[in-house]
Amino acid sequence: MIGDTSQRNEEERNPQHCLPIEVLMYIFQYLHLSDLKSARLVCRSWYEASQDPKLLFKEVVNFHWDEDNQGTPRTPVPDIVNSNREFLHFLFKEEEVRWNWPGVWHQFAPSLKSLHIFNCELRERDFINILSLCQSLETLRISGCRELLMSGGLLRDQEEIKLLQNVLVNLKEIVVSHNSYLSDALLNRLIAIAPNLQSISLEGCQISFHCGLYKKFYPNHSPEGFKTFDEKNDSEFKVMESSSILTFRNILHHITSMSLQLHTLSFSHTLIDSPGLTQLSKVADLRLKNLMLAGCEQLTNVGVVALTEHQTSLVSLDLSCCSRVTDPSLIAICRSLSGLQNLCVRRCRAISNIGVSEIQALKNLVKLDLSNCDMVTSDGILIGLCNGINYTLRQLYLSGINNMTEDTVMKLAESLPNLTHLDLGYCITAVTDAALQAIFQHQVWLQYLKLSGCNRITDVGLTGMVTHSSMASTPNLTTMNLLEESNFACGVKSRLRISLKSRAEEEIVKDAERKKAILQLFEYSIPSSSNVGYSLTRLKGLRNLNLSGCSRITDISLCHAFKFLELKSLDLTQCCQVTQSGIKALALNNPSLETLILSMCYSICNEAVEAISINLKRLKHLDLSECQKLTDASLLAIGTNCKSLRYLNMRRCDRLALCQDGLLDHIPSVILPPAAVNPEDDVSSHPPVPTIPKRKN
Repeated sequence: MIGDTSQRNEEERNPQHCLPIEVLMYIFQYLHLSDLKSARLVCRSWYEASQDPKLLFKEVVNFHWDEDNQGTPRTPVPDIVNSNREFLHFLFKEEEVRWNWPGVWHQFAPSLKSLHIFNCELRERDFINILSLCQSLETLRISGCRELLMSGGLLRDQEEIKLLQNVLVNLKEIVVSHNSYLSDALLNRLIAIAPNLQSISLEGCQISFHCGLYKKFYPNHSPEGFKTFDEKNDSEFKVMESSSILTFRNILHHITSMSLQLHTLSFSHTLIDSPGLTQLSKVADLRLKNLMLAGCEQLTNVGVVALTEHQTSLVSLDLSCCSRVTDPSLIAICRSLSGLQNLCVRRCRAISNIGVSEIQALKNLVKLDLSNCDMVTSDGILIGLCNGINYTLRQLYLSGINNMTEDTVMKLAESLPNLTHLDLGYCITAVTDAALQAIFQHQVWLQYLKLSGCNRITDVGLTGMVTHSSMASTPNLTTMNLLEESNFACGVKSRLRISLKSRAEEEIVKDAERKKAILQLFEYSIPSSSNVGYSLTRLKGLRNLNLSGCSRITDISLCHAFKFLELKSLDLTQCCQVTQSGIKALALNNPSLETLILSMCYSICNEAVEAISINLKRLKHLDLSECQKLTDASLLAIGTNCKSLRYLNMRRCDRLALCQDGLLDHIPSVILPPAAVNPEDDVSSHPPVPTIPKRKN
């Protein structure tokens, strides 16, 4: 999309030929972030249109320290300071954050909307100085910053708290997740600097819920006094804030004081139990919209039922990995939370068809995650999700439900025509070629499709080389049926004798015959479009596709079914029948690919990697681990052509020799084999048999 100089000059001489900037700004709102970055490089007017604040809100600046040729860390600060545009989101991850960076904070902090600090080294004084300039800040995330919280002296000065209260009037969300040093005293000070707080996340923090611990850290108060909430006891408790422990009692005090404005809470991966959740649900004037309780192993049905009775305005609820949550909880959710839009019960393994059948009552549901609910079968899914046409549900995750049938997937495809995200990973018996044809026929708006581990998928289902009549009359159609029909049409005598080959050898022969049969189907079916089924190419807006473990896919699918302008991520792990010709077609027909995973694709060679490096200019993540045919020629092609690459994994590519100095320096993360071997050696041969030591006389 990068325009040449003559085109740009022509545009500047004839501005009437350009679209109005308002029209460009409207069009750019529908572009993916990577497409927007490329669009702003076309010409000056497109660049100016891309500076719309609504578009800039999507971008996050991720600070990363590279190394120069001498191995010295190179800070990105000069590149940021020299920019003439504003940045709204800063992300620091496992880096050193300092206040004395010249020009950074004074230039960009006043316009920052969010500040994310993950596992960074940050001093208390630097943190306060940075926040004192963030007058537009709306979201503050602090995760695992030991140096900042370990001493317990952060914001101890009341004058500093008063100063930040006047500055951070727009701060609405505070996330202090996975901080083992967070205490009552530190939490009180952090909440005090945000007078208009609406969202609090304490995910992964060590919160004490047992009343017996108060006796040690609050000796003037008996444990019985904290079981009930009253204003007098709470005001005395507030004065005696502890710097050693984080208590649920203290958190409940803040929730009560902010009940009118608070709408989002996260206690994921904490020890919250049913009494605590019940007490939280009964807080006066509290009307939660979003509640995250993922990984709360102590939570039971009693607490969830109490939640549904008092917090009926919930829009999003996450109960994933709560092993004690069973059908009564899901029934209460479906009957009481009529406005629920997002429900996640992933890995709640005790949930069965009884609870799933009630999901039909959630008419406003947009996202549903039932992954790894082992007791759920086709009967529950058909009643809960296939009771009529549902135009509201957009995202459905059913990964790991092994008791689902092919007919259920076909019925889901008909009942949920507006899905944009579908996860059927490891639904081995349910996802077949016939099921794929139903998905491609009805769910044309899919953007995310995960079919990992579904090894019954073949080229027949992906390419659509099946007639509509045969698909309707034989719903359990397999590739071997097509093989027999094709062989019969060609006059080939059917092999009816008993084979003495091993099972692995028979599978190899069947794969070869299947590929030959499908090629014949292409030859016969392509001239007559009426005989062609529904191909993967029907999903025009597909952006993320996961086919890892689908070992029956060959180059035929890659050549004929993978033609997408918007595909960003593709996972073909363990697709061992994919070779050079398929990868070349894939690279030519999918120019927007940014993530490509070809791990354990043993047939991939240097020519395939060269085609990837030449044609996929946007590629950022490339995984070629255990592709043992690759040599230094692949490294040379990647280092020369892949200028946008940020991650390269070539682990266990044992034919690679020592990497040339400076060849991959522009790639921040590179994984290569630890030891180099001679490229002429046959690494596929068996290791030598160890010699038997001679017996001493």
